[in-house]
Amino acid sequence: MAVYSIDDLVGKTLFGTRDVNIKRSAFDSAPTVYTVKKGTPIGRLYSWLNAGPGADSVYFMFYDTNNRPYYVKGEPKIFSLEALKDQGLKSVEEKAKEESKSNETTKDFIERLLKYGIVAIAATVILKQIIAK
Repeated sequence: MAVYSIDDLVGKTLFGTRDVNIKRSAFDSAPTVYTVKKGTPIGRLYSWLNAGPGADSVYFMFYDTNNRPYYVKGEPKIFSLEALKDQGLKSVEEKAKEESKSNETTKDFIERLLKYGIVAIAATVILKQIIAK
């Protein structure tokens, strides 16, 4: 399963995979003021924060049309990853691969091409011998 950085979610519009409870403060005990239905936009993520010292909960912060903050508790599989991919979100692994390729020297590039070329030639030779028998 792909892992995404919370920092990369900032500025993206989040969609719920189920009904999502909206709160006006970032506390588990805060009352729910609204429920966003599954598949509809929750909002554009402004920031995120921990619920407090020693707390395991992360809350995602949004702003409504009246410039008032509202919060959604970060729970597993609450946000649609497909909608985030459509907005260009990349996993930590994808970003690391892109970075390593961009930092690749000409020598590294040639070595990588030679390695794959040798493997392809060896596979072709072996397949020809198998087919010939």
